[in-house]
Amino acid sequence: MENSGRFEFHCHSHYSHGRKIRTEAIPSPLKVVRKARELGLSGIALTDHDSVEGHREAREEAKRLGLLFIPGVEISTSAGHLLALGVEEPISPGMGVRETVDRVHDCGGIAIGDHPFDMLGLGMRLEMRHTDAIEVHNALNMNKVSNWIAERQARKMGKPMVAGSDAHTLEMVGAAPNILKDVGGVDDILKAIRKGNLTFERGYVPVEEIVDWSRLRLAGSYLEVLEYVRKNYSPPRAWLAERLMKKFVRSYSRFWGYLGEFGYACSRPYSRVKMRHYW
Repeated sequence: MENSGRFEFHCHSHYSHGRKIRTEAIPSPLKVVRKARELGLSGIALTDHDSVEGHREAREEAKRLGLLFIPGVEISTSAGHLLALGVEEPISPGMGVRETVDRVHDCGGIAIGDHPFDMLGLGMRLEMRHTDAIEVHNALNMNKVSNWIAERQARKMGKPMVAGSDAHTLEMVGAAPNILKDVGGVDDILKAIRKGNLTFERGYVPVEEIVDWSRLRLAGSYLEVLEYVRKNYSPPRAWLAERLMKKFVRSYSRFWGYLGEFGYACSRPYSRVKMRHYW
């Protein structure tokens, strides 16, 4: 049976954890796959941070629902994040980009430089030249400049381009799907990426959903974050941070959405200045 249509290449489940705030992605692999089916996607990749623990659950549910499951993992290299698709086993984090890419190839997968110019500095910047393809549109790069630079650099390098939602909640799934034709399995997906035989939709995650995600993350790791603040902040700063955290977690006021939109509006000119040497 051929699977032609829209595919999600970058998606996380609760097996992904953050560096500073441990609670990162919210949904289970099961719910992620069900959401993909609900959205009418033809297939989905599960790409948790340095983990493949959710593969079995996601694969079984995808098979039951008639979706194509694409095994993957987001690897933390010494230079930044790297998305590996077609990989069934974990790959050690902390290696250099070239070494990591070689390992991905040994596992039969394809290496993608994801969100290479994101504002948080989690991308690998120009080290993406060692990968097989570039994620030039990430739905969480709300400043938009990061995506613009990634695509500009990818075209200079002659690299195939893909998109990803970088979903960490169910509401984010499918925000930037890739469109492929005549896909019979995972190998066809990987070949299409290598050859650049795909198009994609340039959607962004709404600010309100990012604010809600941030609230869920903070609530899930509240005591850990509170302990960190009390240990590392000065008393006045810790007092203020604790009260703001408590207010944010408990309040669903539209104020937080306005604050988020203001922050993203400011991030665009800031990004242009900060990353001007990559233009």
